[in-house]
Amino acid sequence: MDTHVIKSLIESRAIVAEVGDHVKGLEELQRYNRQYLLNTQPTDLPVFNGYFNLVPTRKIGSSTVRVAALTKEGVVYAYYSHYITKSEDWGETWSDFLTNENVLPQTVRQIGCLDSGELIVACTGGYVYKSDENQGNWRLVLDMTEGQPMQDMGFQIYGDMVLLGTYGTELTTVTAYLSLDRGETFKPILVLPGDGGSEPDPIKHIHDIKFDPYEGLIWVTTGDDYGEENSTKNRIYVSVDLGNTWRHYRGYKATQIMPLPGCVLFSGDNRGRVSVARFDRPLAGTASLTDLAPIRDDWPTSNEWPIKETWFAAMIPDETTPGYWGTNAAVTYGPDALAVFSFRHGQNNPQPLKIWATKDGMRISTVWISPWLGGSVGGVFGPDNEGNYAAAVNDGETNYLLKLKL
Repeated sequence: MDTHVIKSLIESRAIVAEVGDHVKGLEELQRYNRQYLLNTQPTDLPVFNGYFNLVPTRKIGSSTVRVAALTKEGVVYAYYSHYITKSEDWGETWSDFLTNENVLPQTVRQIGCLDSGELIVACTGGYVYKSDENQGNWRLVLDMTEGQPMQDMGFQIYGDMVLLGTYGTELTTVTAYLSLDRGETFKPILVLPGDGGSEPDPIKHIHDIKFDPYEGLIWVTTGDDYGEENSTKNRIYVSVDLGNTWRHYRGYKATQIMPLPGCVLFSGDNRGRVSVARFDRPLAGTASLTDLAPIRDDWPTSNEWPIKETWFAAMIPDETTPGYWGTNAAVTYGPDALAVFSFRHGQNNPQPLKIWATKDGMRISTVWISPWLGGSVGGVFGPDNEGNYAAAVNDGETNYLLKLKL
């Protein structure tokens, strides 16, 4: 047997043993993982090559800015409140281009970079702005009217496509938006009843939205119901036609979406455990799925999608801590596909921060551990042309720029 497979089996058993009774279905999980490993060609595990750099970010007043984007050229963008700043030398120096003189009218929550140099910035209130190639001449390109993107997820730029989802509480409707012209115009592609309205079976908000280039799909995750996992609020949606029609799976509360060649990973958002679910792509293609349930009152009692909770981190929060949700992941596509991801940790149960990486969606490696307890990882971004990743790291007081190379 290949040494990678043996090592993965040992690690899988160790994780299961350490989790103990915190997780349901441990025997099934272990049996499934073992069967998958024994019948899959080995994939080299992503490994940390020993290089990282951790520096406090630019200070504005008494606060430090939060990392939000990394370009292919190695430019890091960060924000605080209405301000946006960038660094071209990995945090040694910072250049402010949104200041008191030309500040955006709303608080920044997400920053996206187009290949042209234009920026797309999502703000509180659901306002989305776009700059020119010189990061000036800002103009409003979308008013969501209700909700706003979540700062940890729910925003993607893929080529000319821009995808956004609304996040918030007591919304009457929850909406996913798509632009096919680099953020010039947007259209709603998924509108769901919110928990602030009177429609049956509402959801609270959208967690994440991602384009899946392997099959031309759009994935959307929603929440939240911590009381019952098999809830109509906890859904995973997929569209095979750019949002014209949708089908859904329910019963697993997911946040971040990570498409890989043979599967799609979903970061969990569950009390009592830190987990990743994996959807193995059917040989006939995802469009062949038989669960075609539309939005309706008579929800099915079971789902036919092959989505399984496959991995548990050896870092278990207490059963009552809400949190530990997956944050923005850096995903590369093609033959060198790689997903680098983390979780926002529960404040009541501080643990060392961790960043993980995987190539195949099964064997997952720890690639960075913080030297402190508590805090959070707000997201991983990149890589740049040199293979560097940037992460938004916080120790509970100060924001840091983490430069990581795998």
